[in-house]
Amino acid sequence: RSEFEQSPSADRLNTGAMRGLHSTGGSRRRKPTHIKHVVDANGRRRSYYCRGGKPFIRLSGEPGSPEFLASHSEAIQIKTMLRRIAPSPKMPARSFNGLVERYFQSASFHRLLPHTQKAYLRVFARLMDSDELGVMRVADLTPTAIRRLIVKRRHTPAAANDMLKKLRILMLFAIELKWRNDDPTRAIKP
Repeated sequence: RSEFEQSPSADRLNTGAMRGLHSTGGSRRRKPTHIKHVVDANGRRRSYYCRGGKPFIRLSGEPGSPEFLASHSEAIQIKTMLRRIAPSPKMPARSFNGLVERYFQSASFHRLLPHTQKAYLRVFARLMDSDELGVMRVADLTPTAIRRLIVKRRHTPAAANDMLKKLRILMLFAIELKWRNDDPTRAIKP
């Protein structure tokens, strides 16, 4: 029988294909969702993953290409991390989670290249989750607490230096927002 002459029971088995699912090498993969296509002033088409509102995450590659599908999967993971670190109503005022969320919405963050934005998102998510900075008030961060964070990463000096750089960026942003008067990271050498 042809595809169009299938029995009703075969139609029930094929409902996944009718919903936008397609088969690739024996496994099923969903069609990318929550995508916004924008044409800029120069006529270039850009695609963004926009689930859950801003910040939108720029996707690389042509729609449907393997590069595009990989960047879509990565964008889903990044948005999941953002939801995890988003401040809850129980968070203290001016917490690190709130600061990170505001930084992700700032012009400074949006001027960064997409791959740099993704790197920042990963470092901030790890910092907020594993070190429990997210619930801490920004004003309560001391040089001693920063040194403790560095000591935790003593076996990976590059990660310790990167964490210190990202904390400096956050502290400068906090000063800009007037959440702090000083930068506690200044006293610490990489």
